This record gives sequence, structure tokens and C-alpha cells, in this order.
Amino acid sequence: MQNVVSRVLHTSSMVLNDDEVKRLVSWTNELSGGELLISEDALCKYVERIQSGDLKIFAIEPSWGAEVVCVYEGEVSEGAEFIQQRQ
Repeated sequence: MQNVVSRVLHTSSMVLNDDEVKRLVSWTNELSGGELLISEDALCKYVERIQSGDLKIFAIEPSWGAEVVCVYEGEVSEGAEFIQQRQ
């Protein structure tokens, strides 16, 4: 089997609503059984910091395979290349 990307989300280039941000942050802080490892208050603070631009989210959602979600602070250089094209 292989991973198939359904969509890529990045708060530097798009606006996500609070519910979507909360879902992604929750996913990064949950056990496989769904138990949240942070408090609801901490979750709300993450959402506030992401919506204010203080933190960012980068997520890869699959239609098949592994999901990846990164919550980070800082900037990525506009000149950085993420994907090297094959020639």
C-alpha cells in the first residue's frame, strides 16, 4: 500500500476556521483511543495562537495512509524549496 494525499493545509497560505484548527490540534494531542492529552483550556490557547498567526499548522490529509500534522512557530523562507522536481 502507499499513501495517497487528499489535501494539504497550511495556515501560512490559507485561512482555516476555528473548528478545523481545533480538530487538527486535537489530533496532534490525542492517544489512539481518542483521549485528549491536553486540557480544553490549552486547546483553546493553541487555536487562538494559530488564528493570530503566532503559531502555524501544516497538515497532510490522506485519502489512504498516514496523516501528518505539524504545529510550529517561526517562518519558512520564501526561497526555500520543499519539493525537488525530477528532470
